[in-house]
Amino acid sequence: MDETPLQPAPPSTPKIDAPLLQAPLLNAPLLEAIEAGAAIVTVNRRLAAHLHEAYGAQQRSARLEVWATPDILALSAWVRRCWDATREAVAGRGGAEEPPVLLPDHVTEAVWETIVKDSAAGAELLNPEGAAGLAAKAYKLEHQWRLPRESPGAPTSEELRAYRAWAERYEARCNEEGWLDGALLAERVAAAVQRGAVPVPPRLMITGFDEVPPQEAALFEALAAAGCQVERHEPKLQPAAAVRAAFPDPLAEIEAAARWARRLLEQGAPGPIGIVAPRLEAIRADVERIFRDLLSPGEPLRPFGAREPFDISLAPPLAEAPVVQAALLLLRPWHRPAPADEISQVLLSPFFSGAERELTARAALDARLRRWGAPALDWGTVANLAGEGETACPKLREAIEAARAAGVQTRRREAARFAQ
Repeated sequence: MDETPLQPAPPSTPKIDAPLLQAPLLNAPLLEAIEAGAAIVTVNRRLAAHLHEAYGAQQRSARLEVWATPDILALSAWVRRCWDATREAVAGRGGAEEPPVLLPDHVTEAVWETIVKDSAAGAELLNPEGAAGLAAKAYKLEHQWRLPRESPGAPTSEELRAYRAWAERYEARCNEEGWLDGALLAERVAAAVQRGAVPVPPRLMITGFDEVPPQEAALFEALAAAGCQVERHEPKLQPAAAVRAAFPDPLAEIEAAARWARRLLEQGAPGPIGIVAPRLEAIRADVERIFRDLLSPGEPLRPFGAREPFDISLAPPLAEAPVVQAALLLLRPWHRPAPADEISQVLLSPFFSGAERELTARAALDARLRRWGAPALDWGTVANLAGEGETACPKLREAIEAARAAGVQTRRREAARFAQ
């Protein structure tokens, strides 16, 4: 294989041979800071978990049986801890103004959805829930990077004007209710540090940040001004040659990556071995299939609960799990016509009552409905057909009629009643 650093390989290249880039994240400076009792703040939870695991392995290799848990937290968790300390300090003083209530993520999403749906711009949207989610992300980025909401002379658009109106209404709602959005939490903690309302650690080391956003940078500056020794840890990477290889299609590229990883494992390369895939959500099924075929050959039937020799960081959406899909179908309005594909899912699902006993009859009913070719059908029609001849499915008919009757009851219920 002809490999030239940073040069495209021939399209027919069947494999990749590239040296590993090894850089131990728990190196001497970081280990020294942990031993000295410094607070370690990481860019995300995954790095924090890795450092905890690596530190534990280092202690075990030193034949220690017990050791103090290092103070290693992701930035979001560490800021939340500081905010909790601020609230406790205010409550301890008594008589002071009560700090705002930090909104959980799911409540934040619900508030944004309400604001978008109640707006004139939101009424024209096909997917107001999706727009609310994007608006919430934009609000977080706006504060994290301290972007001006309006700039004189800057181009504007209908979408931008709608976002401004939503953001202003959201801020007004939070002020009225005494709420605090998580996007503002770092700013509030920085202000509390400047007032001396929250204790600061004597030493703080941040690690894993390619670039520190202005909002977090201001927090670290406030900590330094309050007497905290703030250090930035950047592990030095060992030199490595980079190669680029071209492949005829994405599947060939995934297969080459899997073979490359397998070859490294066979050569005894130290792990973990990382593979970064763009748009992983779109190719996850192909990645899982190909890596399982190449890293677990000869194991078509794996025992339930057995671990794969690889891990995909992006979990499949919960709604794609068959049992969850069946449960979501139960929440649809059964008193209205349903698409033909949804009806087929119900008829062929093994998770509904009586599925095993009525398997043949339900399959015959599904085939009968498919021959009709109707794009949508009323569930009442399906229930009637489920009581006729070879397609008779009494348990299915009973379940459909019960679901249709329950769907007519649109009054609000308590969560406990709904769960029953």
